Amino acid sequence: MQPNGFIEDLEERQQAARASFLGFIRYTYPGFSLVRHHYSLIGEECDRLIRGEISQLLLCIPYRSGKTEVNRRLQAYLIGLNPTAQITLNTYSEVLTQGIEKDVFRIVNSPNFKNIFPDNTIHTPGIIDRLQIIDDPIKNHAEVANQAARDKAWKKLSAMLFEDGDESKEFNSGVIILTSRFHEDDPIGRLMKHPKANQWAVVNFEAPMGYTASIEG
Repeated sequence: MQPNGFIEDLEERQQAARASFLGFIRYTYPGFSLVRHHYSLIGEECDRLIRGEISQLLLCIPYRSGKTEVNRRLQAYLIGLNPTAQITLNTYSEVLTQGIEKDVFRIVNSPNFKNIFPDNTIHTPGIIDRLQIIDDPIKNHAEVANQAARDKAWKKLSAMLFEDGDESKEFNSGVIILTSRFHEDDPIGRLMKHPKANQWAVVNFEAPMGYTASIEG
């Protein structure tokens, strides 16, 4: 192993890629530029989610800091561990959703993926069967500055997460929200004021990436 934590031996790297989400990212996208400490936090919490140790995970990552790439790689990794897993992806744009789905298809059909999971028919024990992914409930600074846009985004998010506006849906598997924070009253700000906010494991990176990170839950 090199001093920076990367493994030189190919077979060991493939084993590490099967064993953890962080190892999977390093193998399939070695140039991914998150700071190593943040890499580790994201990897650990995503591992907890897909192994059923937590059921609701919120990742707050600064704008243009690799959030959607985490989304792509997490979907591919879950497919590798459980090829029958049901994944539902929701974003602020159908075009974005379709683009991400195409990227995931490309990853799982890549030589690197097939080297990690040569027999992609096996459900690894303990891995969840369903995952709901919400990537950016609201688009950007411009939208979040608009009260009506914030209200609309919150209505859509709460419809995905709650029934009758109050009661939490029962998730048999897991849900992850990946988002950038733009406003204290954005959908995530409202979610964190919900009576059941303490059910979420929260990883919050303060912008710019590389300074501080905190984890709750």
